[in-house]
Amino acid sequence: MDNKKIAKYALSFIQGKPEVFEYHNADQSASIDIMFCTYENNSELVMLSTIGLCNADIGQEVDGKALRVELIILGDRNEDICAKILATAAFNVQQEQYCNFGFVIEDAVSFYIADANVKHIVFMHPVFWESYKYLELDDTIVAWLLAVPITEEEKIYIDKNGIEKFDELLAKTQADLTDFYRSSCI
Repeated sequence: MDNKKIAKYALSFIQGKPEVFEYHNADQSASIDIMFCTYENNSELVMLSTIGLCNADIGQEVDGKALRVELIILGDRNEDICAKILATAAFNVQQEQYCNFGFVIEDAVSFYIADANVKHIVFMHPVFWESYKYLELDDTIVAWLLAVPITEEEKIYIDKNGIEKFDELLAKTQADLTDFYRSSCI
């Protein structure tokens, strides 16, 4: 897939000023582009999106078309760590050839910040953009999923009650998704 087309599409709903950087896994055998979008009216906020993860087959279809994903994470002053977390998640998706709404990647945060209260990430719908909709191509649908850092208690809650209930809980508590030291919503 054309990475420039994917980046332009993501930018259409993420907005901001984009910069793209390449990230590699530990042994340099895989890479992923990460687009950083900054905002003039909020110097603290950064949205990061994978570009090119949609080239990985995740073994799912929608209406006879291959479903592919890109990942987004909301960052602040920790944007480099957020990029590393997002790249690690992308490498996990590439290796596992699987990803979906509600999928948890354990220790994705704690690998980079050992003392963080949030340890894992879960993939959720990108609720920040009213204009967001998936990208439909001739034989492929590309969907963006939001990587949300979660605590161990929240992971257990998701396992027990489902991602929809956790989504409701997040909306109710309005947790700061950029705070790696935030308290659990549970």
